[in-house]
Amino acid sequence: MPATPAPAVQGWLLVLPKPWAKVTVDGQTVGLTPLDRIPLAPGSHAVTLTHPQYEPFTQRVEIRAGETTRIELDLAAAVKRR
Repeated sequence: MPATPAPAVQGWLLVLPKPWAKVTVDGQTVGLTPLDRIPLAPGSHAVTLTHPQYEPFTQRVEIRAGETTRIELDLAAAVKRR
């Protein structure tokens, strides 16, 4: 009997801000964009994007196992300038 593939135990987050931003997930800095997909455990996560010219932007995302969740954001349109 062939082995069944194990179910995916993680999902991914792809963050595509304009302009670049520092990405923080659940209070932990991930890095500066552009970034590869960020592997995350399934569930709700707080994602914060910061850029020196704009107020920080925070959004909760729901990560599903085996799926990629995208955040595409134009900071100039979404938040106030500093």
